[in-house]
Parts: sequence; C-alpha cells; structure tokens
Amino acid sequence: MDTERPSPRYTDIDLWEPPDVLDAMIEGQFAAVAAVRATLPAIERAALAMEARLSVGGRLIYAGAGTSGRLAVQDGAELMPTFSWPRERLVLLIAGGDQAMVQAVEGAEDEIGQAAALMRRHCVDGSDVLIAVAASGTTPFTLACMRAARQRGSLTIGIANNPDTPLLLEPEQAIFLQTGAEPIAGSTRMNAGTAQRITLNLLSTLVMIRLGHVYRGLMVDVHAANLKLTKRKEEMLVYLTGRNRKEAREAIVCADGSVKLAVLLLHGGDLEKARTILAQAGGRLRIAVDLLTGRNGPTSTADPLRNERMLVWSTQHKMPTSLKWLAPWYRVEDGEERRAIENELRREICDAHALAGEAATLLARRGDMDEALFLLSGGRVAEVHLTWSPSRETDPRCPTTTFYDSLDHWVEQSMVPLHAWFGDTYDDD
Repeated sequence: MDTERPSPRYTDIDLWEPPDVLDAMIEGQFAAVAAVRATLPAIERAALAMEARLSVGGRLIYAGAGTSGRLAVQDGAELMPTFSWPRERLVLLIAGGDQAMVQAVEGAEDEIGQAAALMRRHCVDGSDVLIAVAASGTTPFTLACMRAARQRGSLTIGIANNPDTPLLLEPEQAIFLQTGAEPIAGSTRMNAGTAQRITLNLLSTLVMIRLGHVYRGLMVDVHAANLKLTKRKEEMLVYLTGRNRKEAREAIVCADGSVKLAVLLLHGGDLEKARTILAQAGGRLRIAVDLLTGRNGPTSTADPLRNERMLVWSTQHKMPTSLKWLAPWYRVEDGEERRAIENELRREICDAHALAGEAATLLARRGDMDEALFLLSGGRVAEVHLTWSPSRETDPRCPTTTFYDSLDHWVEQSMVPLHAWFGDTYDDD
C-alpha cells in the first residue's frame, strides 16, 4: 500500500537538519496539490453527478474514519455557514462518533455494524449523495457506509490515495489521489490528508456554485452568525447594486437577512415578487435578476463589419475616450492583447451560449481577475468571466456572462460598486 510503505528517501529524516526536513515536507505538500490537479476531470464528473441529486432535495452525506473522517466532517460542517446549506440535508458520519473528532477511538474504523446502523438510522435512500473518504481505500467502516448507501440507491463517491482499492472500484464516482509514500510512513495526515482536503474543498464548492449559492464571486447565501458577516452582507449589497450602505442595511432587514432577496428588492421588486421570482429561478440570483429586470440576454447576430460598427458606436454612444476606468478595470489599447482575448472568448463558448454568433469587441479587462468587458450590437455590453479552459466549454452557462443595456448601465451597476473595494483609478486619456 503506497501510503503505508517507507520511502528510502526519508530513511534518515530524523538525522536531517531542520531546514532539510521542512523542505522535504513542503515538497510533499506541493506533490499533493499536483495529485489533485491530475484528477480534476474526475472531480468535475462527481460534482455534476452530485448536482443532479442535490438539486431535487437530496441530502449530502460524508463518511470516513480517523484523519479522513475528520477532514470529511470539517468540509461538510463548513457548508452550513458558508452557503446556508440546510442542517437537515447534511449527514456527517465518522467512525467512533463525535468523540472521534478530537481523539482517536480505538477500533472504531473496524466497526462495520455501526456503519450499517447509521445507514438505517438516517434512512439513507436514492435521493442522497454519499462521499466516502479513506487514504487506504480499504477502511472497513467507510466501505460499509459506501456499500450500504449504494444498496439503498444513493449516489456514492469514493476518494482514496491507493489505486485499485474497493473505495475506488465500487462506487459510481471515484477520485484517486496519487500522493505516494509519506515522509513519515503511514502518517496520512500529511500528503494524503492535504490532497483529500483540497479535493473535498473543490468538490463541495463547485457543487455549491452549480446550485446557485454563489453570484458574481460572492457567498450570497452566507449565514451571518456574527457582526463581521453581517457587515459583509451589507458590503455585498453595495457592491452588487451600487446602493449606499443605509439602503443596503434596510433591504437586508426587509428581506429577513437574505442577500438574494435584498438584491431583488433593490432592483425594484417587492418582497412577495422577489420570493416568487427567486423560486422560479431555482434560487439562482443571476437568473432571478434577469427575470425581474427583463434582461433575457442578446440575440445571436453575426456582424462581420466589426471595425465599422465600433466606429459608428463610438460616435453615437460617446465611446469612453474620456471615461475614467476605475480600478481594477483598465481599457485595452494594445491590439495584440485585444485580438488574443477576443479569440479566447470565441474559443471558449459553445453553440448554445448566449454570445454564440455575436460579434464581441473587447473594451476593457480587470487587472485582478479574468473578467473582460465586450461591446455588443446595439450599444450593449457583456461582462464575461473567462475560464481559460484547455477545451471548449460544453455548458452554455460557461463562461459566465452578465449583460448590460449600455456602457453607462455597466458603469453604474458593476464598475462603480466594485471600485468601492479599491482605491486607485486608471485614467483613460
């Protein structure tokens, strides 16, 4: 078993100088990150399979023992405050029970009977998703949870650090993290644990994004359990709507603490209408805003006379020759950079994307992220978050795109609120 075997490289690690020990260990941590990167396609497949179950009310179940169990429980527990994931839709199973979170429980990982009892107690069924984590891939408790869940029709996902083990061969989705031997043989809290932690983080976060708990890079479903998070909600509203802090605070109170509802209120809806539209949008704020404001995205029209259109638009709509581009945005003037980004957009979008067939001319970019601003027909603009994926996106929602009726609309709704988080400006003259 790779994670248990001693490595000749570390045979004399106890004799090394402290800097050499630390260098060897940090090298192992980098290797753990590389192991996760190598399995990104498997993580994506698992996330999409999870989305299908969880989007119709299924529960998310984590199962593990020892270090793997503690990492799994930690990942699940963080979903509640970060994304307001319902407690009743989260089941956290660790061999030895709650006591095992703070100390080792002797023999707990071998308790197959406990695993079967837990499956019965929680009435696990076909609507649920179970993530089973074990570095060895053979831990009896974890395997028993996975097998019982699969028998009951649940979607099962196995995460392990040793190849060709039951936890990778038996579930519907398998994620193999090839971290190899540890600097201290068998101490899987090191490289194996790091890879597991990153994988769980990526997996659950991607699912939460897909389920609509993130809007424009913000945790719009965050549970404000303290003053810091209450203030963050207000800051989010200022950023998302361009309103002042007093208006944001009042909207939050009216919306009973919901950032999503508060955004819709500040876009002109009343509370009942906001609730209805948000429900129609499946909780996805981007769709809800478009429904409320009547923005359905651009029509697909080819426009080969791109340069001429740009000239006409510049004259009719006052191309921002004197516009002050507020940080972190800057106007793209370099022709080579403009062509490269426009080609990247065309490469990424699929035929079903709202920008397919649209002649999009690059206006500006964000200096801190992958957002780019494109001019469209009729004076509209689109803010696009480029993915830089090695292959064309297959999901018509990617790259994510926000449409604005005009440049002025974008300045008011996006650039100015964002600049509130920054201090400098780029003079565009």
